[in-house]
Amino acid sequence: MGYPPNESPYYLQPWENPYFVPVRAHTEAATHQAPMSTPRYMVDPYVVQTLQSVMGKVLVVNTGHGTLRGRLNAVKPDHIVLQEPEGKSTFFVRIQKIVWIMPD
Repeated sequence: MGYPPNESPYYLQPWENPYFVPVRAHTEAATHQAPMSTPRYMVDPYVVQTLQSVMGKVLVVNTGHGTLRGRLNAVKPDHIVLQEPEGKSTFFVRIQKIVWIMPD
């Protein structure tokens, strides 16, 4: 006569077997995907409101890379649009990169 499976002298309980890895752990690890995140950016409502109040005026804008001078054509939550007074170039400047703004 044989032993029932759980009473066999050679049967190890899962916590007694050092090589035991639950099947569920394998399937979760293989199918786990990082949740998709939506792009996020910081909006500074006070800066946006201040920029909207000077729309159409010529400004001097300093970023970490230099200073730009131009007419403020558009204000968006994450960037502004400056056009040089001569109309030759248009600049799209991220609000996060602005250090200071001064009316010209």
